[in-house]
Amino acid sequence: MRTTLLHDVAVPQQITERRGPLWPLAISVLLLGMLCAVDLFFTVKLCGGHFVYALDDTYIGAAMAKNFALHGVWGVTRYAFTSATSTPFWVLLLSAAYRVFGVSQWTALVMSLTFAVLTLIAADRLLLKSLSTRTRAIGLVAIVLFTPLHVIGLIGMEHSLHALLALIFLRLSADLVVDHHWRLWLLPVVPAMVMVRYESMFLIAPVVLFLAVQRRWKWSAGLAGLAWLPVILYGALSVSKGWYWLPNSISMKGASGHHLFLHVLAVSAKAPHLVVVLIALPILAYISRDNRRASYMLWVVFLAACTWRWPTLAGLIAMRITCWPRQ
Repeated sequence: MRTTLLHDVAVPQQITERRGPLWPLAISVLLLGMLCAVDLFFTVKLCGGHFVYALDDTYIGAAMAKNFALHGVWGVTRYAFTSATSTPFWVLLLSAAYRVFGVSQWTALVMSLTFAVLTLIAADRLLLKSLSTRTRAIGLVAIVLFTPLHVIGLIGMEHSLHALLALIFLRLSADLVVDHHWRLWLLPVVPAMVMVRYESMFLIAPVVLFLAVQRRWKWSAGLAGLAWLPVILYGALSVSKGWYWLPNSISMKGASGHHLFLHVLAVSAKAPHLVVVLIALPILAYISRDNRRASYMLWVVFLAACTWRWPTLAGLIAMRITCWPRQ
């Protein structure tokens, strides 16, 4: 009788590692390097010989990291606390790098590109279990081109680190949900992923749901608590400094929640490939149902994407409550 993801397995599957040729990973890393070099060349050329990051968010994080490293103040200035970033862990890492190597505009770029390469390595380890060598190469190249990894690597922000942690979390959660094998790495990965981007909650929520449906209540509650713990601690610190529970960038998004549906429609119109991906995910999950780990990961990503693009009424109410201006 076929077992499903939502029921306990009598004999947990043996977790085995498989080694394959390195050329798919080498090709993807080489492609990433070439595209980044081209992007960097034209960026410097178009900016009069100076390298400039594409987003102002990069400079906000860099200012906070500099002030924390040099003055011990968590803020955009060295005079007062500022809850101006929704990625505290990235700012901490950048601050540590400033502290050790000195403040430089290139630090964020080097870190971002390093995590981009590590993301490819993590993706290669995931694909190695399920795909042939040629298909794995196509998948890694697709990650570089369609993420697009070379773009998020050059903006000097937390996105490549978040992608890396998300892949690691998917693998660790598959061990827990599918193979009933708990790994200690979940303890640091989950809060770190949330503190890199609060949106990680949308990826963790389906895993909590799977565990609950399996009636593994302690694991479900434990994972949810582990995800919420850093949010609560950072929120308490922020409130104690006179700010809101959530960082400013998230509060601004939540405060305009009544326009969210129209925003989703606009994004879908501008990026129809995202709709195609959402349609393809459950189809691929069904096709690969005999590979329980692969099917599980596809369902988790699908549910996370649906939750993020089409939030539930409860989610909107929670956002409104937490972001409501204090009198």
